[in-house]
Order: sequence, then structure tokens, then C-alpha cells
Amino acid sequence: MKNKRGWLRIVEAVFGILLVASVLLVIYSSHRANDSDYDYVYEMQKKVLTEIADDYRQEVMDGENLTGVAQQSFPNNFKVVVKICDIDERPCKPTLPLESEVFVEDRIVSATLESYSPKKVRVFVWEKDK
Repeated sequence: MKNKRGWLRIVEAVFGILLVASVLLVIYSSHRANDSDYDYVYEMQKKVLTEIADDYRQEVMDGENLTGVAQQSFPNNFKVVVKICDIDERPCKPTLPLESEVFVEDRIVSATLESYSPKKVRVFVWEKDK
């Protein structure tokens, strides 16, 4: 009789450990899913900034609005705004929604062959209201 009671306690302990481990695994996996969303947005922002610096350098120097170029790289559920400012201009931001989480990346585009007039290009991204 004593021997059976020991096995029962071992089985209870194993089930307890499995229960705790599964709860921790669910919490960890949901946390990692959110991180991958953030990583996706930042990678897309870097890609857009590289494209702007490489292909639209003159437009940046002229201060043209490149929001349409950037918006094409993101899915429709994201809102994108590109702001071009002088290096020392503060603040360098558009009107942003207060209720959304906004991702910001910037890059300095320094010159063309004809002129040296460095500009800061900032890409603001947030998820649209559903």
C-alpha cells in the first residue's frame, strides 16, 4: 500500500511540472510573436530608407514628399509618413496619433554631386485603426 502512494505522488509531480511548463511556453511564444511584428516593421523601414537614399537622393535634396514611395512597401493596414528635415531642425516629426504605437527610423542623406546640403529622412509607421 505504501509503494502505490509513492508512485501517485511522482505522477502528480510530473503533471504539475508539465502544467507549469506549458503555461510558460504559451506566455513565451505570445511574447515572441509581438517581437517578430516589431522586427518586421523595422526591417521594412530600413529597406525603405535605403531605397530612398539610393534612388531618390535628388528628391530628398529638393524636399519633395516621398510618403507615397514608402507607403507602397508596407501592407495596407499600416500608415506611413516620410518627413524630410534639415539636420539641426527640431522637432522633425509630423502630427502623430496619440493612441497608436509609432515606429520611427531615420537616415541622413548627405549630398548629391552638385551640392552639399545634408538632410534627415525619417520614416514614421503605425498601424491604422481597425
